[in-house]
Amino acid sequence: MEELEDHVFNHHIRPEGNDFAKWVNDIFHDIELAEKLAGVKDKKHLQLVIYKHITHKLW
Repeated sequence: MEELEDHVFNHHIRPEGNDFAKWVNDIFHDIELAEKLAGVKDKKHLQLVIYKHITHKLW
């Protein structure tokens, strides 16, 4: 995510949909993470949500 350019990130986060949430739901079938990602508006928040989700699953 850190190397993903802002204009590319913003292309995938739009009022009509969040491609990251859709991708996680469609490819990984992780509905819980997809729902969390649906509200994300910036890259740092996206990273934090993914990190928290993964670490929570490990414990």
